[in-house]
Amino acid sequence: MKQIYKLFWLSLILVASLVVFTGCSQGNTKASKSEVQGATGAETTAGTETTTETGAQASEDSAEITHEPELAPSFELKTLKGETVTLEAYKGQYLFVNFWATWCQYCDEEMPDLMAFQKSHKGEMTVLAINVNEENSVVQKYIDKKKLDLEILLDTDGTVSQLYQVSAFPTTFLIDKAGKIIGYVPGKLTAEDMESAYKYLIEKDTSK
Repeated sequence: MKQIYKLFWLSLILVASLVVFTGCSQGNTKASKSEVQGATGAETTAGTETTTETGAQASEDSAEITHEPELAPSFELKTLKGETVTLEAYKGQYLFVNFWATWCQYCDEEMPDLMAFQKSHKGEMTVLAINVNEENSVVQKYIDKKKLDLEILLDTDGTVSQLYQVSAFPTTFLIDKAGKIIGYVPGKLTAEDMESAYKYLIEKDTSK
């Protein structure tokens, strides 16, 4: 897969001048840090760009997107009911593809806002909450306890997570109506962040 992560993630949150990364590490996923900008606050090797401890880009050319959006990698996953869902089935819709785990504190904190965000934009966009590397029973118990009403997909062996080079939870990819990744945000999103990211997604939609 080409450097889809060249899309500068901080540019998604247009109303914020500084975003602090809050996410849970996924130790079993091998991601290329040279392709991930601002994901953990660690220094990257993509060009001459560096990041601060808060995840803010320090280079001048990081203020703009320098890579064309690419088609999101295709996947086929099961729901908790055992139904098969493909990414292609959602083409023509705006998507927030959110990778998460039940044990992740920041995912847990983000879920209520994510569910409220989906409810407020019902019919306009869809949140696909992809659980990674957990048993169906564990996920179902969590969903029942939290009374979550989201489209939950199961990446039980972590294949899709690795395909998208997810290195921490939560991580959210923004996909436009043409099925292209417009950007991604590693770490917990606030309700305000979600609205800003959604506006950005609509603005940058390549299907227009």
